[in-house]
Amino acid sequence: MNHSLDPRIAHAQAIKAAYTDRSFYNNLITHYSNSNLLSYSLRIFHQIPSPNVVSWTALISAHANTFLSLQHFISMLRHPTLPNQRAFASLFKTCTSLPCFYFGLSLHSLALKLSISNQPFSGSALINFYSKYRLLDEARKVLDEIPLRDEVCYSAVIVGLAQNSRSIDALSMFADMKASNVASTMYSVSGALRAAAEVAASEQCRILHAHAVVTGLDTNVVVGSALVDGYGKAGFVLDARQVFDENLPRMNIVGWNALMAGYAQQGDHNSILELFNSMEARGLVPDEYSFLAVLTSFCNASLAVETEQWLTRMKEWDVLMTAAVRFCMGTTTYSKAIA
Repeated sequence: MNHSLDPRIAHAQAIKAAYTDRSFYNNLITHYSNSNLLSYSLRIFHQIPSPNVVSWTALISAHANTFLSLQHFISMLRHPTLPNQRAFASLFKTCTSLPCFYFGLSLHSLALKLSISNQPFSGSALINFYSKYRLLDEARKVLDEIPLRDEVCYSAVIVGLAQNSRSIDALSMFADMKASNVASTMYSVSGALRAAAEVAASEQCRILHAHAVVTGLDTNVVVGSALVDGYGKAGFVLDARQVFDENLPRMNIVGWNALMAGYAQQGDHNSILELFNSMEARGLVPDEYSFLAVLTSFCNASLAVETEQWLTRMKEWDVLMTAAVRFCMGTTTYSKAIA
């Protein structure tokens, strides 16, 4: 099937040719889903005389992150058809995003009975599921039960540990991954960098930077942003700026905010304003973290008037005021009152 075509064209051609191959219609379900035509996906599925596990998996994946995905899974079991690891992976992802914690636990129990939870594809999704619910020991247990751990499995654990402030464990897991000769991904490297930034481990940032260069991941925008963040939090703003400048053409709002946060930590509000204006000139829209960096630098410099001006500008941009921004507001107001 030519996936560059409108799926309705491919569908019409199949009807005209009286094409009945089940694999074609399984692919067509996915094609309709990718084209955001979900009602067609369901219609095609019901036209398949004997849907197999691939058919059901395509339908479940088409409705991922919705309750329909779970309903289709129940229907599949009643059919009866047993799920494969790709179906489980999609379902664990859905249980993570909805969220449906207890349904996810039931899925894990079924995956254990079917000996599927220890397969890399479903296992990595299960690791991410437990990580999102902050059950990191369970996530680690899932990894330990996978005999053939690949880069996706390790990346899921490293990112989960880093996102839950288990920085030392994340860095240790990254070291275990390299000792096992498993290739790095942008997710494992950026997760390790996030962990290094959390504990301001400058030496680890440099080691990970060198590793990213060797593996060719240093030009990836996710890794580049993580490097800027890591160097900035470790206090090496010049290194952060160098990485930022090298990746400037592809740098996203996360990287810009990371560098501004690094300057804010140093109290360099002039550099922050220069970056903020450059960011706007490039067509990027500042978010609450952009303004937080500006306000933090003003708070540190006790510049109450400038802070109030930027708070007004925030309202013009209709930027959400987070708790951290409100803290800056309170700090500035207090500083002005005692001045």
